[in-house]
Amino acid sequence: MRGNILQKSFIALQWKTSFTSQYLVAPTQVIKSMNVGNIRFIADAKNSGSKLEATVFQDDHHRDGRWWNISTEWKVACSFVVAVTSFFLNARYERIQVQKEIKLNRIQSQIKDLYGPLYGNRLVSDTSYRAVMKSHKGLKKYLSEARRKKDAEMIHCWRSYVWNVLYPLDKAAVDLILNNAHLIAQGEFPKEFEQLLMHAARMEFVMESWKNDDGALESAKRFDDDDYLEVSNASGLIFRTQILTHVKQKYDTLRDEQKQILLDISSDKQADDILAKIYQKVTHQDL
Repeated sequence: MRGNILQKSFIALQWKTSFTSQYLVAPTQVIKSMNVGNIRFIADAKNSGSKLEATVFQDDHHRDGRWWNISTEWKVACSFVVAVTSFFLNARYERIQVQKEIKLNRIQSQIKDLYGPLYGNRLVSDTSYRAVMKSHKGLKKYLSEARRKKDAEMIHCWRSYVWNVLYPLDKAAVDLILNNAHLIAQGEFPKEFEQLLMHAARMEFVMESWKNDDGALESAKRFDDDDYLEVSNASGLIFRTQILTHVKQKYDTLRDEQKQILLDISSDKQADDILAKIYQKVTHQDL
């Protein structure tokens, strides 16, 4: 396009020179002066010694210069807006990521330090208890049968089982709850935990009557009528199924939340990697 404009400029100048010979006989020197967006021709006349300055067609850039400046200002303004917006979006994104990390850390602590071990503890206790009591259809019927038969060995076997198996598991569960009460889900102390603590406290009291002078289990030969009573062998609380169900539900819920947060974090990381690659490609092309 610039070549067409230059060609037209020379044709117009030559026509005017021949038509106005009284002002300009023949050009002797053509001085070409090129400025940004402007082509100026200066012709010196040989006879008159005067100079005729002819300003011809301007370049397209001269007409579009101010629009170019406006476009540049818009680019700067848009860049500023994009930068500010990106800053706030990035800050909000980082805040959300931090919140996810905090929530994930708490959930992992709840699973690792409280609900995971407690679920395993209650599962072992409940499985063991049901395996022992299955043939007797429950502790009440077992103790009732022992009292009816005056079977001291049945009472001694039950007490030995509680002493060596059930109570250590109950005591470990109580310690888990007491040492990690700050990790209890939803911040409320569950009634199932309260029942376990009450059961453990009652069993400690009951088990004191099982001891002989040396602190070991009393021999079955020294049992009296009170040793066959239910209150002398159990806490009287029904809690095993309830606390196992409660702990399992909380454990499963926490595991699902953990998986979802890990999935979200992984998806966010993949999105960040894609955006980073796009940004590097764009900036590389610009350079």
